[in-house]
Amino acid sequence: MKRQLVEELMTEGKPLKVALEAVGMAKSSYYYRSVGQRKMRALDESLVRSISEVRQGYAGVYGYRKIEGCKVNAEKVLRHLRALGLTQPKKLKGRKWSRPAIVKPAVCNTYWEADFTCVWTGNANAYLCVMIDAWDRGIIGDVFSDRCRAREAAEALEKAVLSRFGGRGAVWSWIDSQGGSGSAVHGLQLP
Repeated sequence: MKRQLVEELMTEGKPLKVALEAVGMAKSSYYYRSVGQRKMRALDESLVRSISEVRQGYAGVYGYRKIEGCKVNAEKVLRHLRALGLTQPKKLKGRKWSRPAIVKPAVCNTYWEADFTCVWTGNANAYLCVMIDAWDRGIIGDVFSDRCRAREAAEALEKAVLSRFGGRGAVWSWIDSQGGSGSAVHGLQLP
């Protein structure tokens, strides 16, 4: 709208500077032209094959900086990964990268959760390891100790199994979402 007014004033013989001041428009805004939607470039088939060979065996996404062996620019690799939908999700400010899946068991004793909590006792730190049944959120086993080790987690697990199953044997599988560290055990699945 303002650009049309400036052009009308210029056709009447007014200089550009005077026309812009009369309309109240900046010179940069007058000369600005929107780029619009860029055309999608064709993908390089040999690069797509190289990306799929490098990513083979990886179920998730694979970063563009890790794709080596191709004699192409990193931006080109990133553009191909974006077009194929294989890029990492961007981290939003104030949010965590990932969140463990929420498990809502249908019956009791099918999914247990555990974690260590640090407690200040006034003189030193102490640690509480608690096993919780995810179905009713009830505490089924706990160990309070001055150390935070896998041994304490095993004791809490043993207490939980004895409190729920008594002397009967139980078969379970251990799910550790922290990559093998014994400090954060997130789930125990019972058949």
